[in-house]
Amino acid sequence: MTLLGTLCKNRVEVPKEVLPNKFRKVHMSIFLKMDGVSMASYVPKKNKAVLMLLTEHNVAKTSKADTNFKPEMILDYNATKGGVDNIDQMVNHFSCLQST
Repeated sequence: MTLLGTLCKNRVEVPKEVLPNKFRKVHMSIFLKMDGVSMASYVPKKNKAVLMLLTEHNVAKTSKADTNFKPEMILDYNATKGGVDNIDQMVNHFSCLQST
């Protein structure tokens, strides 16, 4: 089983090196790895950062200039995140409650 998802910046366990600050350049990525779990931090805009936690990707790769040098794990997340939205929509539409 693999994990690929976003991480909140206000968590206590998040290292300060990956948090947004004024010294990180736009489209800069930082990768951390420990015990088979990787963390990626990408800066899409000034003073903003996207944090990803994952177990799937072992190699830290970024895309080409046409996608603003995003890490591959962010591109994978964006390609597959629609499944959760579809399941939430089906759960709301087809309720399992029975009237008695």
